[in-house]
Amino acid sequence: MKTRSLLWAVLLTAFPAGSAAASAPAAEPVTTVTVENISGADRPAGPVTFGMIFAKSDVEGMPAVEALPAQVDVKRRWPDGSVKHAILTVALPALPAGQSRKLALVGAAKPGPAAPEPAAMLTKPPDLAVQMKVHNGPAEVASLAAAAGDKQPKVWLNGKLASEVILKTAPTDPETGKPDPDLEVRFHVRHYPAAKSTRVVCVVENCKWSSPGSVPYDVSIRAGGKELFAQKDVGRWPKDDKPRGHTKWTRWVKRFWFGRPLDDVHVRYDVAYLTRTGLLPRYDPQLKLEEKALARMADRWRRAETAPLQRGSIMAYFPTTGGREDIGPLPTWTARYLISQDRRAMDVMLGNGDFSGSCPVHIRDAKTDWVLSLDDHPGYSLNARGTKFQMKPRDTADTPYVLEARSGFSVDAAHQPSLAYVPYLITGDYYYLEEMEFWAAFNMVAIHYAYRKEAAGLLTPNQVRGVGWSLRNLADAAALAPDGSKGQAYFEAKLANNLKYLKDWVSGPEASPLGTYKLGASHAYTRGWSPKMRGVYFSMPPWQHNFLTWAAAHVADLGYADADAFRDYMMKFTIGLFTHPDEITPYAGSAYFLFVGERRPDGSVWWYDTWKDVHQRTYFAPGEQDRPLPTGIGPSEYTKAARGVLIEAVRAGRPDAQKALDWISQQVPQEKMRFDSDPTWAFRMPQR
Repeated sequence: MKTRSLLWAVLLTAFPAGSAAASAPAAEPVTTVTVENISGADRPAGPVTFGMIFAKSDVEGMPAVEALPAQVDVKRRWPDGSVKHAILTVALPALPAGQSRKLALVGAAKPGPAAPEPAAMLTKPPDLAVQMKVHNGPAEVASLAAAAGDKQPKVWLNGKLASEVILKTAPTDPETGKPDPDLEVRFHVRHYPAAKSTRVVCVVENCKWSSPGSVPYDVSIRAGGKELFAQKDVGRWPKDDKPRGHTKWTRWVKRFWFGRPLDDVHVRYDVAYLTRTGLLPRYDPQLKLEEKALARMADRWRRAETAPLQRGSIMAYFPTTGGREDIGPLPTWTARYLISQDRRAMDVMLGNGDFSGSCPVHIRDAKTDWVLSLDDHPGYSLNARGTKFQMKPRDTADTPYVLEARSGFSVDAAHQPSLAYVPYLITGDYYYLEEMEFWAAFNMVAIHYAYRKEAAGLLTPNQVRGVGWSLRNLADAAALAPDGSKGQAYFEAKLANNLKYLKDWVSGPEASPLGTYKLGASHAYTRGWSPKMRGVYFSMPPWQHNFLTWAAAHVADLGYADADAFRDYMMKFTIGLFTHPDEITPYAGSAYFLFVGERRPDGSVWWYDTWKDVHQRTYFAPGEQDRPLPTGIGPSEYTKAARGVLIEAVRAGRPDAQKALDWISQQVPQEKMRFDSDPTWAFRMPQR
């Protein structure tokens, strides 16, 4: 016990670079946040922790809170040294029931090298244990006390107001002392000394690269002799006719408070400022969301599947077609949260961020205890026909209880949501950071090793939309991984490889005067035609093209100038569809697909280089499918995506972008877009 207490003291006294106490006199605020007391009772003085993003150059040194003590843990800076992302812990005065307090965030003077300050020491961790009864196997326990012996802990927050460490341990059979070969439990322990409050995040994983399959178990999480949470048949979905178990490469999370709970406030941000940072889509902060839509969303969440390893609001079968709330620049529920700052929308967003862990994309390399790196394994791929070697699962002779059950999720790149990015930005929770990194790493590992150029990690061997969503998730991980971390170096390098490849391509001989993304043209939209005809035409869905174009614009907004050339090239296609009425009907801009090239009898490909060719071949060339000429557009998702891209094109100063945007606005005015119920693409119009 003495050793354990000493270890905790050592862990929590190191004062890491980038973490500091900050307060400031009255000054012009950079932005504000409003903290609301939602407890239903008077709130005594006590801390509140939240994440904050800042525009480039707004905070050169350290952010501070006007007139209040605050601890600032800076996680990422812009290339010019200004703060990009930080976690703030503010000593909030007492707040009456139902009341709120606006906090002004200012840029403090640039701090010099300060001597380390003693952080708050948690000398006795909570008596918390995760107890598992493996079906047809042992009873196992993973305790926080055992995790305190972790020899490689990670300090995440550290200062006078709050400290947090990340620990791990394996569930162990108390009778034999044998650790579970597949499962791990990670504890994120945050302590607020003044409030005498501790938050413990329990993350239960089956994420080892060598995991042979699914582990069936019942779980009980206990502390001080009390059961805090219990679940039979973990991983079993409502319609399953037999146990599924904890499937490999997945994880689940639960959070617990000891002492005074501090989750009794809701932080509201200045949406206009958040969207000016370049880190988020430029949603219209003036948009008023329909209360009915928020209420329906909250009701669906109450009825959703929310036990460990369930799906929440996420579509389990990713290739499902049709309109969905998880697909878009950000999921619809995240857009609703950002625009409305409604607590119900935040709960749905964070809940689905938790269920990101249910998707089988979480592969840890035992040698690094981190994501599977292409630098370490350039020839490996999850594509069975596209890998130089297979990872041999561990032998299960001693664990016959392991099941071959598959996850209830079927994931792909083409329908991949952004589940953890905004949750990480606003909370700073380490769980969400890891989720971002797992997805970004998985998308590269899933591609044939030769097609992705081995360690280069190219994402282009994908459907057009798959490149877009994968590029977004890679760029988000690269832009927000903490300074000096493995994630920053790794994802920045892979993003740079992709941007160079795309930049070289659009400036090379394969580029089209129309801005056609030839790399993604396919025969997918002539399925059902005879073998002779199916391979003739290369098709391109404008909406998928727009998904990728928005992603390129997003990467450029994140500060990666190497994305500009590819963004501008892609925008040319969207703009051109709406601004050449003498050659192609502008209604084609929201069509399901267009023909952009065809294979000649000699095997060569004729890529159309005029809009007239695209129009004539799409609607009048010989074929085996009725392709009626469109005569109008409505407020479809295709139209909304095109509008969103054109708004970005106007901002980027692209020729004729305003003309194209004006045409869409005349056809479908904003009030007919119904953004008040579905704000997925509700970007604010640029000022003239």
